[in-house]
Amino acid sequence: MRKLSPEETKEVQDILFGIMCTFKEICDAENLWYSLAFGTMLGAVRENGFISWDDDIDVYMMLPDREKFRRAFEKRHPEGLVLMKCYQDRNYTKSHDKICYTLSQKYNIQLDIYTLFGAPSDMRQQTGFRRRAHFADHLFRAKYNKLRDSAPKNKPFLLFVKFVDLFIPDRLISRIFASIESKYDFDKADYLTSIVGAPTYRRCYHKRIFSETVDHVFNGEMFRIPIGWDEYLTLTYGDYMTPRR
Repeated sequence: MRKLSPEETKEVQDILFGIMCTFKEICDAENLWYSLAFGTMLGAVRENGFISWDDDIDVYMMLPDREKFRRAFEKRHPEGLVLMKCYQDRNYTKSHDKICYTLSQKYNIQLDIYTLFGAPSDMRQQTGFRRRAHFADHLFRAKYNKLRDSAPKNKPFLLFVKFVDLFIPDRLISRIFASIESKYDFDKADYLTSIVGAPTYRRCYHKRIFSETVDHVFNGEMFRIPIGWDEYLTLTYGDYMTPRR
């Protein structure tokens, strides 16, 4: 995907913020747990809004709430928004749900919903567990990616992966991801993770980080972040208050 100009990024961010508010309204109305995630949480804490170059929104949802949100979205979402559901929707092999904005011909605008599920407590087991999840995600999410959207240096690998994926039916991909998410009992697990993990695939987080949420300002509105936001951001980004780009 081409790099957006500052003016285009601002236009995309304005639309994203509206989607973000819709997501929040649905979760609040249905009493569903959510939290800002990854760079969106970082932007909230460091900038009280978007990081200047960010052109998507990342949020977390707990595994037990995912199906509840899907049902609520179908009842409450406005025109122009479509929810793509992992493991359910045809020709969609991503490992997370996403809300797509359909009223723009110019931009690919989406809010990514990453599911938090149980992980092992042992650090060595965490590394192996995250490595398998990371590999599965990179292998399968390329199945319906368009070559024209890939950087030239990545096209040979993408072609190889797409060839391998031809022999793996979507229903098997769904079962593989579902087995990863259900391997460790959510209620009993002391650690949580998501199939997508940034910036390192080895990262699992203690459940205490997400035990509660607190409100934090983002573009003048209040959104939830985990009570352990400082620990989360330090584990994920290190010195997160120092911009890296």
